[in-house]
Parts: sequence; structure tokens; C-alpha cells
Amino acid sequence: MELIEVNPAAKLKRIDKADAYKAWSDEECATFEGSNPSRALLTAYMLGRYTGQRGCDILRWTRAVYDGHTFRFRQSKSERLGRAEMVIPALPPLKVTLMHSRPATPCCSLRHRKGAHMEKLVSGMSSGPP
Repeated sequence: MELIEVNPAAKLKRIDKADAYKAWSDEECATFEGSNPSRALLTAYMLGRYTGQRGCDILRWTRAVYDGHTFRFRQSKSERLGRAEMVIPALPPLKVTLMHSRPATPCCSLRHRKGAHMEKLVSGMSSGPP
């Protein structure tokens, strides 16, 4: 087998200029939190902010990952690679949100860009294990 000396893709130019993701400042977070977002949107935001997990992993969660104190789960990449389960403590602001986020019936649904639903998560995470 013959090896090449130069990567032919190295000289390709970008077709588009994607904007880099910019994390919200504390002030922007406070503005959002104070804007009275829907219960589902606030819960999704708080899960992302206070667990630091990728949206695709949060979308896979069910009530079973949260026991009222910690989140126990395997990240999607970790599952494929056979890595250990993650355990993340629920910080106080997130715990408060989860205690108040349980509607009587699943009435809220968030959609990820790919169409995945957050209804299963938002509809009862505060109740602990199923």
C-alpha cells in the first residue's frame, strides 16, 4: 500500500462561515430566567445549564435518571465506548426547578431540531424514581 505525503483535503476552503457558539453570560441567563419562560422551556434550560450535558443526552433521559438528588446515566458516546455510568449531583437551583416542574398531566413538549421530544422528561422528573 502506498502512503500519501500530503493531505489533499488540507487545502480545501470553507464554503460557509458558521458562527461559533457563544455561552450566555450570567446576565443573559438571569434575563432569560426572569422572562417567565414556559415550564418546559425553563426545565430544559436548567437541565442543560446545571448538568453541562449535551442536548442529545438530555433528550434521552427519563425520570429514572433522577433520584431527587443525583442524575445517573450513560452519555451516548460513553455507551458506544463502554464507559462507566455518570453521576452528577443536582445543584440547588436545578432541584428547585424540578420540584416545581411536574405538571398534573404531560402538557408540555419541546422539540429538538431533529424532532425528539422532551415531554417524557418534563412531565415528571421531580417525583424521583418511577
